[in-house]
Amino acid sequence: MDYLAKVTIDGDLYEAHVSVKVQDYDGELDAEFSTVLGYVNDVVCDLYTEFTTTIQEELIDDAIEQWRSDNNADAVYDAMRDGCWR
Repeated sequence: MDYLAKVTIDGDLYEAHVSVKVQDYDGELDAEFSTVLGYVNDVVCDLYTEFTTTIQEELIDDAIEQWRSDNNADAVYDAMRDGCWR
C-alpha cells in the first residue's frame, strides 16, 4: 500500500510517498520510497540528496504507522461485520 508520509522537523514539513507491504516469506513489514522525489514545504526535492537519513527514517516510520492503523481498522471492521451476520 502506498502512503504519503509526513513529518515536521524544525518547522519544515517533509513529505514522501512510501510503499509498505508484508513480506510473504516471513510476515515482516517492508517499506521503501515509491519515488526519488519528496517535498519540503510543498517544494519538490530529490529525496536522497536533500533529505537526511534521519528524516528518511522518520518518513518510513510514519508510513508504517499509517499501515498499522489501516490494518487494525480493517480487522475491527471485519470483526464487526462477522458479528452482525451471525
